[in-house]
Amino acid sequence: MAKSFIPEGLIDAINAGECIAFVGAGFSAAAKLPQWPTLLSQIANTRALDKKVKLRHYVLGRIKEGSAHALDEAAQVLQDSLGSREFMARLDKALAFRGINRRMRERLRYLRGIPFRAILTVNFDDLLRGMTPSSEAYRAVLRPKGYRWWDSFFWQYEPRGATLVKLHGDLGKPWTIVFTRRGYRKRLYSDYAYMSFLRSVLAQQTVLYLGFSFADAYLNELRSEVLAMLGQIRGSAPIAYAVLNDLPQAAREQLRRTEGVAAISYNSKRPANYAGFDVILKELHERTNPSFRLSRMLAGRRILWVIRADYDDNGRFSHVFDRLQAINRTERVRIVRKQDASAGIAALEKARARGARFDLVITHWGRPSPSGPTAVQLLRQMRSRGLETPVIVFAAKHNINRRKRLALSLGAQGYTNSFEALLRAIERIFTPGVETA
Repeated sequence: MAKSFIPEGLIDAINAGECIAFVGAGFSAAAKLPQWPTLLSQIANTRALDKKVKLRHYVLGRIKEGSAHALDEAAQVLQDSLGSREFMARLDKALAFRGINRRMRERLRYLRGIPFRAILTVNFDDLLRGMTPSSEAYRAVLRPKGYRWWDSFFWQYEPRGATLVKLHGDLGKPWTIVFTRRGYRKRLYSDYAYMSFLRSVLAQQTVLYLGFSFADAYLNELRSEVLAMLGQIRGSAPIAYAVLNDLPQAAREQLRRTEGVAAISYNSKRPANYAGFDVILKELHERTNPSFRLSRMLAGRRILWVIRADYDDNGRFSHVFDRLQAINRTERVRIVRKQDASAGIAALEKARARGARFDLVITHWGRPSPSGPTAVQLLRQMRSRGLETPVIVFAAKHNINRRKRLALSLGAQGYTNSFEALLRAIERIFTPGVETA
């Protein structure tokens, strides 16, 4: 891989489950959806305003000015003139799309495949599906049940990705849309939970801005408030990162010094058409996506898989290993599958004789037998024969307390009963010299 675009601090925050993506309109640009000024211009040029020449001229002037204050005023004037129902109908029509092109599909795949703690967006089009602001949404972001790289929703064939909240509403729920002056005023000064939520996110989590222009006045004010609270002295870690195009070095330094935001800048012309954004997003995905992360962790390793073929989760985890083989073709993880303890011990003895020991053994508990369950047989024989390969028992929840104590007393490094816990146990074993929570 070429020289990295991505700061290590950002990678660490994502892998620790402490990074929230903040997605702006620029992220959806690949879908050819109109940006805010273009969107308002299309609505202003409707036939319903043909007889209101002065009003249209005023609106187009505000749009041309381009500031957030001018744009939400233009939106308010248009809504008042057309009526809320007509305004929303034209907004919906302007943002409609008939399909997702390849480039946009890739962006969405990368976004969903990065283990963010959550994703927030000010976009209300249908490209990103998620919750609108509510107590349920705030709880899902601030007190998530799952958001780390090992959580199952990052391992589905088509990962659904982190919890997503659409801060400015959803086109499918017109009453939730915030797009006009009065809408913003109501959201900012009447919805105290909303503001408390954003303050909590900006203060406690590392934020990565993607396709975000920093034009929202109230968000800029909140960021300044949080920065004043946390302080920003020389040597302080950034409180946020932003992927931005064509930002000169002096501007990047100023942004870092005064806003606490570390910019990841790219040239929008080389490669052309803002493809540099996709290059950065792809690298971010490759360095944090769970499949890629596990692939690097297990690159060149030899794993003995002593689990019968009909074990409930066997197919699920075998699929994960198949995916790893496709990702890393140069240093593949080698999986040797055996059905019972005696076959597993034979494989371990053979590997030791050849000087090619296994790096990990994963086994199930197994059915009761005169010699004990599979895991007990395997662990006892490994101990008696001096086979020191780490063992993880991947078993059902039944009798977990008794089984776990017995497995650990016989030398197992872990007893897990879920896919997520198995991944955590693998990480603990192969993370070099660092304890993980």
